[in-house]
Amino acid sequence: MFGHLDQAVNAYHLLASDQPSPSVWYQKAARSLIAHGRYQEAADEYVRALDVSADNRAARRYFLAALATLQAGGLLDQAMALAERRQDPFLHSDAILYRLMNLARAANKPRRAAFYASRLLRLESSPGSVP
Repeated sequence: MFGHLDQAVNAYHLLASDQPSPSVWYQKAARSLIAHGRYQEAADEYVRALDVSADNRAARRYFLAALATLQAGGLLDQAMALAERRQDPFLHSDAILYRLMNLARAANKPRRAAFYASRLLRLESSPGSVP
């Protein structure tokens, strides 16, 4: 069963490499992987979509989808690591700051949650001030 899924994901990658909108194919791969409980791999597909995304709205959507996928799979440490690696372009968005704050709370990272809350309330402006 997983062999067919892997073949489908590979086919989506081939289609993505040959299309003007590759993010659509990475998103399809992610959804297929989620349906089979392969959350880390699905999040990786959303990150691929994020990397080739042509506009900020789509990039934001794929970033949030990757985080939600990891959280749904109970992979909170991986979700936090992804957030910390890829958050910088999105720290101006209140919606994303709110989502990151809640993710940090769920991951039992109170210092990170406080950092995002401070950014959300505009109390602190330095992304590197909290480890």
